[in-house]
Amino acid sequence: MIADVKIAAHPYGYVRVLHGGDLYRAAPLIFADIKLGGYDGIELMHTMLEPEGAEEEMLALSERNELPIMGSSFGGNLWDPELSDEWLRKTERIAAQIAGLGGFHLGISTGSTGQPKTDEQLDTQAEVVRQMIDICAAEGVVLNAHNHTYEVDWGQHELRGMLKRIPGLKLGPDLNWLRMAGLDPWQFVREHGDRIVFMHLRPQRDDAWVQTLQESDDEWLTLPEIIDDIDFSGWVAMELAFRAEHPVTRPMGENYRLCAEQLRAVLKQEATA
Repeated sequence: MIADVKIAAHPYGYVRVLHGGDLYRAAPLIFADIKLGGYDGIELMHTMLEPEGAEEEMLALSERNELPIMGSSFGGNLWDPELSDEWLRKTERIAAQIAGLGGFHLGISTGSTGQPKTDEQLDTQAEVVRQMIDICAAEGVVLNAHNHTYEVDWGQHELRGMLKRIPGLKLGPDLNWLRMAGLDPWQFVREHGDRIVFMHLRPQRDDAWVQTLQESDDEWLTLPEIIDDIDFSGWVAMELAFRAEHPVTRPMGENYRLCAEQLRAVLKQEATA
């Protein structure tokens, strides 16, 4: 139900405007901005949890800003058998960190090969993801599969291969990457609605990322209808992203604040801050 949907912010947009893209060092600014934006929580990037002492730092920022950490994004080349043990070790660490921070979500990306993955690569990837799901579940964290374009290119080759191998796989689709892949995001959501636990939303006009939802085209305005259609009651994360040819003309915090206002207006929700 729309009333139950919560809004998070994913800080990827800051990568473009920060020297070196170091989100860990920029975390105090990011937390303050997102709190002022009126979000229900923040979805971290896994790089923010990698430095020594990062969990304690993120917890302090969460408490100081009264901004819950609901989870993190995470990913790598999960199809590479030489890296399987490494990814499982990393999953054990980040799942424990998320749980320690009061979170419950891990959105994963599996890594592109630049071409359709072979059956052997998908078999390796699926086995790693199965174990990752179990590791997360032991910590009370729900793993879901995020997407860019490669997961749904070539007739959704990878996605369908993964669902065949892991029928219970949960999804956290990025609605705008689906558009970039030439798919109808709303058709996708309706097709997979029973396994969708999370969504990413980006401001987009035609094939360009823009700064706010108000500058987007109108496709995202049907989000409330889709939420009702699939009886969705999870989280929607606002994730800004910018390419080099698209200028960023406002402070990033202002862009995130405007997006939250615009999304809540369409969902008919009151701001939390």
